[in-house]
Amino acid sequence: MLGRPNDNGLAQIDRSEIDTFDRTHWQFSKKHINILMLAIVYKHVAIPIFWKLLDNGKGNSKKDDRIELIELFKATFPDITIVKLLADREFVGKDWFKWLNKNELTFCIPIRKNNVVRRKGRKDTVPVERLFGEVKCKGDVKHLSKAVEVCGQKLFLSAVRYEDGSLTILASNQFKGVDLLNEYKLRWQIETLFSCFKSRGLDIEASHLTLPERMSKLVAVLSLAFAWAYVSGEWLNKQKPIEMKFKGKEKACLAFSFFRVGLSHLAKACMKILSSFQFAFEPMAFIHLLR
Repeated sequence: MLGRPNDNGLAQIDRSEIDTFDRTHWQFSKKHINILMLAIVYKHVAIPIFWKLLDNGKGNSKKDDRIELIELFKATFPDITIVKLLADREFVGKDWFKWLNKNELTFCIPIRKNNVVRRKGRKDTVPVERLFGEVKCKGDVKHLSKAVEVCGQKLFLSAVRYEDGSLTILASNQFKGVDLLNEYKLRWQIETLFSCFKSRGLDIEASHLTLPERMSKLVAVLSLAFAWAYVSGEWLNKQKPIEMKFKGKEKACLAFSFFRVGLSHLAKACMKILSSFQFAFEPMAFIHLLR
């Protein structure tokens, strides 16, 4: 089941976009709801554009699923160019990388530590983790100056050890070095989106819908609601700046996100509208008011 927000005006936003892929999953009773989503990176969040309800339980998406959404994007917005495609390590594969290169789509995707690579001038392959053995401490970073063969494609690699101790190895067919790390940071915007769709705001899981057709329509409605709330929060911040909170001695961030502020504002406005309708349809209350 495919879905899209019914808003062709999106084609007027820009003629080049950074897109990100990800998948979200939850379970209601014995039914798995598994959604593959393509979103546009917009400032500090990702805006949903196309999605597909997968019918493989909680399994990963397939190459054909991803290609289907990209082709749908191209057909719907022919004047918009996807300048970058960001995704998680689930979106790795020989045929997938080959298709991206063939279609001249620049991508930035982490690969698994056990992926094998072939270095230039060598016939043997080694696990990619061996190339970054010295990246041991938190904050350590290493960039390979030359492209290596991964999944049959020539790619640039960089690795970083995060604060939680995890090692992330990034691959790109264009970016390298610091640029590769900076580009990958944008992928986290879709994690923010899924967080807002779930417990932090719209609570899609509480719908208890399981039929793909109905869930796809609900995602469309929530996508519009999410975009409306975020843009409203942006506007409200311009009218009255949101207070800041500090993490540590130097880091500062908004006490409330644009989405949270906008959603609260829209919720209050809707409640006032509903209460006015309720009053209008209660004749006795209206008569009492006339007295």
